[in-house]
Amino acid sequence: MVRLVRFQRRQYWNGRQSCLLRLRCHDNEPGCCSRCYRCRFDGNGDGQKSGHRRDAMVNGVLAALVAITASCAFVEPWAAVVIGALAGIITFWTSVYFEAKGLDDPVCAFSVHGIAGIIGTLSTGFFAAPELVKRVGVGQPGLFYGGGLHQLGIQALGVVAAGLFVAVISYVILAIMKATIGIRVSKEVEIAGLDISEHGTYGYGEELSDKETTVPIASSK
Repeated sequence: MVRLVRFQRRQYWNGRQSCLLRLRCHDNEPGCCSRCYRCRFDGNGDGQKSGHRRDAMVNGVLAALVAITASCAFVEPWAAVVIGALAGIITFWTSVYFEAKGLDDPVCAFSVHGIAGIIGTLSTGFFAAPELVKRVGVGQPGLFYGGGLHQLGIQALGVVAAGLFVAVISYVILAIMKATIGIRVSKEVEIAGLDISEHGTYGYGEELSDKETTVPIASSK
């Protein structure tokens, strides 16, 4: 986030110095671009056609913002647009793949945060600009700037290390929960959905057809 925020000291009439915060729109570019691409792949987002959902566009914007977070201090604006577009497109198709395979990925959380995070982390190894790397004082230029595979390899190692850490810690925590309080709800609650059992309403009510009836609320306790 180093490049998103800059401070400048200004001298005012009363002699006091004050910090003026300047925010750049660097992180907004990929999100806007990604939304356009998600509309192209996912229809017009009117929420009526099968597979054409408004949440897909929102996830596209979020995926772009997740992706640019890792590299925002090191890439130029044009690269931010490319990274955001790639994140929006790739995470859309990974969410489709996970759903087709029956893998549980509520609200496409892993696609938006996991896959987009990997894309953003690796993108630094491709798009890191020499001038920005020098200004930040960390790392080396990316592959597309003649920096070779060194920085890309470091980024990939970071992805693997973070993935292993999360996998091990998650396994330990879930194993403890499974052995004590349990980690699964009843079959009735699973069919009805946790939005119904926990909050008393549908999470995506706009997608229900007129023929679908209300499912009785079942306690998950």
